[in-house]
Parts: sequence; structure tokens; C-alpha cells
Amino acid sequence: MMFEYKVKESTVIVSGRPKKLTQGPDDFADTPDVDAFLSVTDTWVVPCPNKIFVWLPWNEGRNPSHELWYSANKTLIWWIHYQKLKKINVFCDAGTHRSVSVFGAFLTTYFDRHEREKIVQERVALQKYDYTEEQLARYAHPLQYIESYLDRFPEDRLLFKAMKGDYMGRLDGFTHAITRLCQERFADRNEL
Repeated sequence: MMFEYKVKESTVIVSGRPKKLTQGPDDFADTPDVDAFLSVTDTWVVPCPNKIFVWLPWNEGRNPSHELWYSANKTLIWWIHYQKLKKINVFCDAGTHRSVSVFGAFLTTYFDRHEREKIVQERVALQKYDYTEEQLARYAHPLQYIESYLDRFPEDRLLFKAMKGDYMGRLDGFTHAITRLCQERFADRNEL
């Protein structure tokens, strides 16, 4: 799957790996105008030469760590809010779960409900799919994916809330402490 989202002055592509991975920099030949890549695959990808590249491995069979959420959110807000990069590619192996969830977490952290819903509604499919418009609107939906995750792990919602105003990194190094305190305070999960 490959969708393009407009976020402030940046375009964010959420997809599977660029081209077929052959363990070489030529894999990125189909993305010449991308300024930065955020890989959330659990497979090593040879970084593209002369491009910004961050790898935050997320094993497909496991839940993401607090560090992954924190690092992905901080990376994306840095690129979009401060560096104002024009085009960013967030990718995993297929582009249907991990990259979509990471982008949903970013939207949930830094944008209010109306803003994030508008960003998702205005997404553009970059490939032709054999789905109806209704099916396509639900498929690989970042807000649905992250909400599904947060329903199972509501304490992470508090990490996202804490990060919302923290563009400068005051929480760096404290993700475990924040999570532990949230779990203790909301152990019965009634307040979440």
C-alpha cells in the first residue's frame, strides 16, 4: 500500500519498502524527490546515499516499545515542524500495519481530532487498488490502526498526551518512568 498525506508544508508517504529490497542503494531509485526515510521494518535496509535515513526496528510479531513511539514521533515532528522537509517516506515491509500505525501515532500526538481526520480524509492513493472507494477509505487507515492499539494499551495514550507539547525534547530519557507512573495511576483503566 502507498498513500500520500499532506502535513503542514510536508508530504508524507506511508508505504511498504521502496522497490524490491535487493540490499543495495539502488532500491531507492524510484524515490528521487524524497528528503528523508523513516524505516520501521525489522529487516535491515541499506540506507539511501545522500538522504536522511532513520531505522527504528519494530518486529512484526510484537507490540511496539515506548521508545519506538517516542523516537518515531520525535523524528517526524523534527523533520516536519523544524526542518520543514518537503517529502518524507515512512515505510515498513508491506505498508499495511507498522508504518501506518507509526503515522497514526504521530497524528494522534501532535494534531487535534479535526486536523488529523482532515489529513487522513485528504490522503491520495499512489497506486491503483482493486477496492471500492468505501473499502479504500477504511484500508490502512492510520487513525483506526492507532486507536485499535490504544484500546489495548491505553496507558500509551498518556505518553502521546505528554509528548504533544514537548517539541523540544524535555521528556527525553523518561519514557519508561512516564509509562510506569501512568500504569500505577490508571491501574484500573477506568480513567482512560
